[in-house]
Amino acid sequence: MTPKNFKNLTNQRFGNLVVIERMPSKIANSGKQVTIWKCRCDCGNETLVPSQKLTKGHTRSCGCLVRDNKGPRFEDLTGKRFNRLVVIRYLEKSERTVKTYNWLCQCDCGKIVKANANKLKNGLQQSCGCLKEEMKYDIGQVNKKYLHSHKRLYGVYKGMMARCYDNKHREYNNYGGRGISVCEEWKNDYDAFAEWALKSGYDPDADYGECTIERNDVNGNYSPDNCTWITNAKQQNNRRDNVILTYKGESHTMKEWSHILDVTYGSLTYHIRKKGDTLEEYIKIKEINY
Repeated sequence: MTPKNFKNLTNQRFGNLVVIERMPSKIANSGKQVTIWKCRCDCGNETLVPSQKLTKGHTRSCGCLVRDNKGPRFEDLTGKRFNRLVVIRYLEKSERTVKTYNWLCQCDCGKIVKANANKLKNGLQQSCGCLKEEMKYDIGQVNKKYLHSHKRLYGVYKGMMARCYDNKHREYNNYGGRGISVCEEWKNDYDAFAEWALKSGYDPDADYGECTIERNDVNGNYSPDNCTWITNAKQQNNRRDNVILTYKGESHTMKEWSHILDVTYGSLTYHIRKKGDTLEEYIKIKEINY
């Protein structure tokens, strides 16, 4: 069926492309019929392009023109897969709704989306959004063996999942954003996580902050062989950004030294981080006997 206002583009030139023949039409997500043309590029390659992309100047080559304009460091992502997204083609500046979203991709669910190259390569953009939806765990919709008797533990589970898979979570950059994930055993099975927790030291009656999940290797994933239960205070001492200070052969975090020296944490951090004093200099300044 020929669309209304059809215009024959055969043998016409658009940039580096010359139209060879009309191909079978496609149906866009909007339901409209899209006319497709086979074109030959000046470099010798052939490509399929919708009418609108040709007539509006959005597509002017098979992709070689883009590479030439971008220089030798430009990486062509066309055809590459990034989790659920497969790159279709490069987007010209006039096509972008967001300046840095320069690649058109198709998700495994069928949806077409625009994507950022760095986010694709770093794993920060893995789908059209459907993957994130699947990773949401709603306590009201989950029927689990341990759910109703251990709601507090389920909250720990939801927090762990959010830190790794919800890019809007305040801690995402420290977890999912740097490659931390949840093992397959726990990721899709809360019961498996709950059974491990109850056998490995989780105390449902512990005071708040006295039983938190901790990864032994801060660069490792959440998994049975890398996780344990500790107090919140100890977890804070294990943070990656903690500063370890050594004095007279003893090494502790600044938080621990503030308790040992019986000084305020604010005073100690001000002298060490702001003024650049050593711990020995601080002890002399404060005339502390140690």
